[in-house]
Amino acid sequence: MKFTSVISTMAASWLLISGTCQAALITEDFDDGLAQGWTLTGLWHVTDNNPNGSAGALGYVKDETAGTTLNGNFNTGSANSGTATSGALQCANPGNQGCSLSFDSLDGSEASIWDILDVFLIQNSVATQILANNGGAAFNDNMYRTSVFNIADFLASNDPFQVEFSFDTGDAILNNFPGPRVDNFALQTSNANIPEPATMALITLGLMALSTRKYRQTIVLK
Repeated sequence: MKFTSVISTMAASWLLISGTCQAALITEDFDDGLAQGWTLTGLWHVTDNNPNGSAGALGYVKDETAGTTLNGNFNTGSANSGTATSGALQCANPGNQGCSLSFDSLDGSEASIWDILDVFLIQNSVATQILANNGGAAFNDNMYRTSVFNIADFLASNDPFQVEFSFDTGDAILNNFPGPRVDNFALQTSNANIPEPATMALITLGLMALSTRKYRQTIVLK
């Protein structure tokens, strides 16, 4: 079944917030070697190569080895892509309680418009992009960074939603990089009150500007 959805893409700031009361709804560090409830396509799987923790991480990679040395590749001989999609998640009354999504990610790939790691929220068949190209080509540097988003404004209702990590090479060349990793996935409710300025730091994606831009784009979900 195919249908067309309209997404709103935001070059949003990362929010690093301290001093707020939070309650964990789900945490997943993949250290048990499993991605329970997740749907993985393409090369996505739980890998023990360079997790940002003790044992496991989601990785879009093949031919890697266990350990802390980042290696492997996503060279299949042709352009390739895949998604890692969570099971159904829910934040009850997100408008009042808040809803915070966080994860650690790295992207070891070309620092260009190729080999793109994007992150989407999917609710009621509408996909909203919350992170583009792992924050920008400058972040395709094999280093983990923590992204934290208040996703309450993206959720149209209390209905369940999913989080999807999408990786697309875009071409068949220069695919011998170690690829992306995702670790320490967490969903929390938080106090909806805005923290004091001293407790909040804003870091823009790409460290370019503290501004938000939105545009509309039509995509087809299958």
